[in-house]
Amino acid sequence: MELKTVKTQHTSNINSTFQRLYNEQVVNGDAFAPLNGSWRTTSGSGYTLSGGVMTKQAKIGFGEKASPREWEFVFEVMIFDEGTTNALAS
Repeated sequence: MELKTVKTQHTSNINSTFQRLYNEQVVNGDAFAPLNGSWRTTSGSGYTLSGGVMTKQAKIGFGEKASPREWEFVFEVMIFDEGTTNALAS
């Protein structure tokens, strides 16, 4: 299992998506479909993640004390691709 943390700005639109997914996971329990995701950097390297669940809901801050929201996920599989023919999987 790979633990990944995603930090977002407190004003980011993705927070509502993460909150909806977290709520669905809590309400639906076993019926919740594991999360999958991938992203690629400007250098060409990237990650592919599968079999994920959210392990922690981000704390919410308001006003001047608002800080980045930190979401935690655990994934069964993480594949790191350096942008070459070599890829590492765990």
